[in-house]
Amino acid sequence: MDAETEVAEPAFPLSPLSIALIFAAISLVMMLFSYRRQQVYWAWDLALMLTSGLMGIIFFVMIFSQHPCVSLNFILLFFNPLPLFFLYSTIKKKKVIWWKIWGALIILGLFGSLFQEIPLPILIVASFLLLHCIVHLRINKAVATTVSSSKK
Repeated sequence: MDAETEVAEPAFPLSPLSIALIFAAISLVMMLFSYRRQQVYWAWDLALMLTSGLMGIIFFVMIFSQHPCVSLNFILLFFNPLPLFFLYSTIKKKKVIWWKIWGALIILGLFGSLFQEIPLPILIVASFLLLHCIVHLRINKAVATTVSSSKK
């Protein structure tokens, strides 16, 4: 009898945790640059909002699936289609309401992780997205304070 050996195709070289840690490192560098210079980088915001919004479409569509493994879950609070609706006003018009909304949704999602098991890589990404929201709001507050004090 000839035993056939099954050749396994090489898997993706990075694990989800590795990807999350790489994102965390890049996000930390971007937040430090933003905070030190008191300016936001629209390309980074665009990348975060676009990626999150597209992932959100996938998670939103999964709500309507009949498969028991993809039922409604708290990950939808981290990644949802809302960034796509706020993209233009946030990037072009410098509106900050989105960062407040997203921060609140992420906090609710992190609270939801007490009731539902959410994978560690997603929690890492969500935590750094929350930090990004906080940095955005702090920079906006500092810039608004500087502008209003210079008008006096």
